[in-house]
Amino acid sequence: MIKGYTIESKAVQYYLKKRKWNIKDAFIIYNFSSPGNTHIEDNLFKVYLYRIKEIMKKSIVFEYESSIVAISKYDDFPLTDTKFLTGLDELLGKLDLKCGISMSFSNFMNLKYYYIQSKLALSEGFEKDSQPLHYYYGDYFLDHLLHSLDNSTSMRSLCHPKILELKEYDNNNDSNSVECLFEYLLNGRNNSMTAKKLHIHRNTLMYRINKILEFIAMDLNDERTMLHVLFSCIIVNYLNDSYILF
Repeated sequence: MIKGYTIESKAVQYYLKKRKWNIKDAFIIYNFSSPGNTHIEDNLFKVYLYRIKEIMKKSIVFEYESSIVAISKYDDFPLTDTKFLTGLDELLGKLDLKCGISMSFSNFMNLKYYYIQSKLALSEGFEKDSQPLHYYYGDYFLDHLLHSLDNSTSMRSLCHPKILELKEYDNNNDSNSVECLFEYLLNGRNNSMTAKKLHIHRNTLMYRINKILEFIAMDLNDERTMLHVLFSCIIVNYLNDSYILF
């Protein structure tokens, strides 16, 4: 199923029932690997498999694509269980491994997509910060999206020209207009919430926002325009961080 082969749901349910699982239960996938090293020695895999099975009892644990994959019922190992996560990190530290974790999903037939999430959580998370021991896909969805877009098209072509101009103004004047506008939109154009997030006075924020709105001259009451502006703010910051914008 992880490879994308089509299997009858009745057959899947038959085998899940043997584990007292249901095809519609909530599941989660853990992907254990060593991103800094492309290969784990074969003799170590058996040790790693044993240790991971010990901490993740009731899970389906197996080797796949140079990683160790664990499929679990979410209720057995919820991400809110700090005791489990502490134990997981202790094991990862001892084995010198990292772990990518998918989002919780409720249809076992979609296993392939959430395996991909676990794999991407590991690669995106490790690339962004190699220090954590585990990475949750929900925290790196945006990085995945932007990298995918960057590999398929010119990112600048997706941006509203006024936001490109605003970012260029920021770069030339050491200002943070794009960040200010982004937080303003992200907080539902609530002045108080945005000012608190940016750690500035509400009156200062209102002055800056009025200047920004005057500069971009767009109707943010239009939902499509607002969405385009919001996404453009995300893209220009990504491009700027990647040193490929200006």
